[in-house]
Amino acid sequence: MAKKPNSKKKKPNIASAKHIPKAQRKSMLPWVFGGVIVLLLVGLIWGTIRGAAASEPIDGIACESMEGSAIHNHAHLSIFEDGKAVTVPNGIGNGNNACYYWLHTHDATGVIHVESPQVREFTLGNFYNIWGKELKADRVYVNGELFSGDPKTIKLEQHTQVTVETGPTFVDPPTFTFPAGD
Repeated sequence: MAKKPNSKKKKPNIASAKHIPKAQRKSMLPWVFGGVIVLLLVGLIWGTIRGAAASEPIDGIACESMEGSAIHNHAHLSIFEDGKAVTVPNGIGNGNNACYYWLHTHDATGVIHVESPQVREFTLGNFYNIWGKELKADRVYVNGELFSGDPKTIKLEQHTQVTVETGPTFVDPPTFTFPAGD
């Protein structure tokens, strides 16, 4: 018995793209790489937007992609526990690495940046709430003077220097020198 010739054409393997001539495949490479780059950029932008949206306002203070300019001042916070200095960390108020609360730190110097698109009062209590820490204090100094009220109400104005201490060992409040032009 004679074999019948196979009249069916072989279907191209689309997954391997071997059915596309080599010269045509090479001309498609820039488009493919361009498409991948566009998708990566869209994903990055979308992730940034979603990250910023995920940081809810705290005490009516929003977390936004840009720092505000209606108020732009700097205060300083020193913390001492039993006479030993405690570092105020970098990144307080940097919500999900995608936005900044209007009260935040850029480094570990203790400088609190107050950068708001709204003119309003900001307090040490607001800063601690954004930080997510409880404000505990046995002694508090504002600009070198002993403060007798609720430390949460201390206003963070231009060059306000706040020292928060828990004892039983206490130190004299340090003086911070703000950079020239600040």
